[in-house]
Amino acid sequence: MALRQATQALSNLLPPSITIATNGDEQILHAAVRDEKVCSYQAEIVSNLTKEGAARELAQRSGQDRAGVVFVADHITSGAQKLLRDAGQSYMDSGGNCYLACVDHSQFVVFVQGQATKSRSHRCQHRAFNEAGLKLIFALLNHDELVNTTYRTMADTADISRGAVGYVLSDLEELGYLIKIDTRTRKLRRLDELMDRWAVAYGERLRPKMTRGRFQFLNEAVVRDWKAIDLDSSLGRWGGEAAADALTHDLQPESLSIYTEEPTTKLLRGLRMVPDPEGPVEILDQFWTPLTSVDDTNTRTVPPLLVYADLLTLDDSRATHIANRIFTDHLMADG
Repeated sequence: MALRQATQALSNLLPPSITIATNGDEQILHAAVRDEKVCSYQAEIVSNLTKEGAARELAQRSGQDRAGVVFVADHITSGAQKLLRDAGQSYMDSGGNCYLACVDHSQFVVFVQGQATKSRSHRCQHRAFNEAGLKLIFALLNHDELVNTTYRTMADTADISRGAVGYVLSDLEELGYLIKIDTRTRKLRRLDELMDRWAVAYGERLRPKMTRGRFQFLNEAVVRDWKAIDLDSSLGRWGGEAAADALTHDLQPESLSIYTEEPTTKLLRGLRMVPDPEGPVEILDQFWTPLTSVDDTNTRTVPPLLVYADLLTLDDSRATHIANRIFTDHLMADG
């Protein structure tokens, strides 16, 4: 289906002299100019790709011969498209956005960008990734057993209404992230893609609402030795770069993020901080309810999925590299 949609969308954009067509059910794509075949590609169907997802797809195929292979997805973000082009990787999506190349035969290059995709328009329609949906999805991803509990339990855990649980689950099922095995059993699927999509939406829609402000320690030198800071889990948990350093031991934080349920004044007194709009410390609302499972593996830090999402908001190559490591080591392994 993805290959057929991508091929049709691209064909509608090309002049009659250039044809892109599939070869039956073999998932072979042929490109021709004036009815003379120029090159062929083996289509490889991949999940919707963000920049980070594309980086992982390339890393997993490191050392493999990718010539003659085209990635095909419903939606590939602009950042992912650029990353794939820079790596010389052919791709297509359902809007007709593509990069094919094949320069060894008559200098054949087709490059299209800026076309709206079906996935992009659906993203605006579904409510699964609004504030309530993001809270529930986060809870579901962190607690495997939660998806098969009652709407009341899910609502209480995510601190949302039972009505919101209904539409979020319905949207996740429509989007292909949730399946009903029988009348009592549900199962999340395409977890890597769902986590990626959650992380991006969290940074855009929920995180800004959770941020209380920036602050500075009275002793500014403290920030350089953040591990010595006495942040009890009852007061708050490290997120962002500090949590990433705790997980990888390979990132010297330039800023510190603290998620808390406590009043800001209590945190400021306990850690001897003052408001400073340019300060290195940000305080955010803890929007989830810690349960057993991943929340107890390290009571000083937030769950790895939130660390991953925090790092993506920094738009920094150093942070993105560490984010991809966390995804591979702490999220894919769990999924």
